[in-house]
Amino acid sequence: MPPFLPAPGPTYAGADWGRAARGKSSPVGASRSQAQRDESTVESMYVAVSAVLLAGAAFALVASPALVFGVVHGDARRVLIICGKWAGAGVFLARLISGLWRW
Repeated sequence: MPPFLPAPGPTYAGADWGRAARGKSSPVGASRSQAQRDESTVESMYVAVSAVLLAGAAFALVASPALVFGVVHGDARRVLIICGKWAGAGVFLARLISGLWRW
């Protein structure tokens, strides 16, 4: 294990932290164990939930002057809300793609 990574905790005591631990190096057509399928489900759900939360935070950060504080009016308010939606969508896709790509 590289020195910059933390030591495995009790949850990962038996894992080798590589592709083999997630069933990636198994032959084509080989069935995966229930634990490997559960791990896939948990990791993909974690990525999806964290992507939604980060997207909401990005939207709130960009659109909060228009929605919460009320310091922006007119067309600028509409532009901030639209930019907040785009920022949220961008952060969502970036987190989803990076999380699933690493996994």
